[in-house]
Amino acid sequence: MNNENNKYVYAPLPTLEGLTFRRFEGPSDYPGMVDIIMSNMDDPDTHPTSLEDVTSDYANISESVPVRDVLFAHHGDQPIAYCRSGCHWEDESQSWLYSWIAHVHHDWKHRGIEEKLVDWLEKQAGINHQTLHTGLAGMHSTYIPETNQHRLDIVRNRGYSPTRYFEGMKRGLEDIPEHPLPEGIIVRPAMPSQYRQVWDADVEAFMDHWGATTPPESEYQEWISNKTYFQPYLWQIAWDGDEIAGMVLNYIDLTENQERCRLRGYTESISVRRPWRNMGIAKALVCRSMKMMKALGMEEVALGVDSENPSGATKLYEGLGYRSYKRSVVLRKPLE
Repeated sequence: MNNENNKYVYAPLPTLEGLTFRRFEGPSDYPGMVDIIMSNMDDPDTHPTSLEDVTSDYANISESVPVRDVLFAHHGDQPIAYCRSGCHWEDESQSWLYSWIAHVHHDWKHRGIEEKLVDWLEKQAGINHQTLHTGLAGMHSTYIPETNQHRLDIVRNRGYSPTRYFEGMKRGLEDIPEHPLPEGIIVRPAMPSQYRQVWDADVEAFMDHWGATTPPESEYQEWISNKTYFQPYLWQIAWDGDEIAGMVLNYIDLTENQERCRLRGYTESISVRRPWRNMGIAKALVCRSMKMMKALGMEEVALGVDSENPSGATKLYEGLGYRSYKRSVVLRKPLE
């Protein structure tokens, strides 16, 4: 470890017969991470990635310190699994959340590796909490598709409990309904000088939703640098004068469409600020978004939604023709 890395406190490396474990070594690890993820493309919940995507993600990462919070498993010289712990403050629960991800190469699943990774993630999170946030509440948290029964069994056996469910919804682009905007509300693009205003309006609109937090400046930088999701030319922004009333931050994931052999657009980050709610703005913007996606040659649209969304978003989307096609669950447990 160099002097910079020596300032961190590290959980012991796991042991498992036939494998070695090590910490993050820098950009040279990125190709191995891509290979591990892409080996699981037979799983419909695996999101395709690229070297460019991983490089961008780690250049702007805000919730983790990779040299401390990332772990690799190797078989010989070949990386076969990796995991990462992250941390952020959640306003609603008034606690530090230690979320984590773990990826295992397709050929090495169900061999005890995931259990070792999760154990290490919890230990590193516990050390980070005692080092940085002692005396404050803390929780482990992870997000798992319900189809991943193996991982659900692992975390339930470790004391995690379901906390919230999220639906993935989609619909084809036939028979798109008509919903006009309220009088005085217009749609126009956001200029680059207004990207911060869009970010702030979106954060404000979601502050009364489950899991809300005040994001650090680094998350804004992550957002504007992510080419997969940050596509302002596809946004539908509703304005009332110079004020943003609501938005749909649409995007098309070209890599995913190519890997999955489909034509899908995402109608995501749908939000309306409090003074403009219950006016039909969200319906109008989603319908405009669907028409735009159809004009661009897409065959379907999709979104994710909190199944207990306080604004009744699930019913709104069902009324616009979206139907659930998958469900994921957030599971949590208190830090020991």
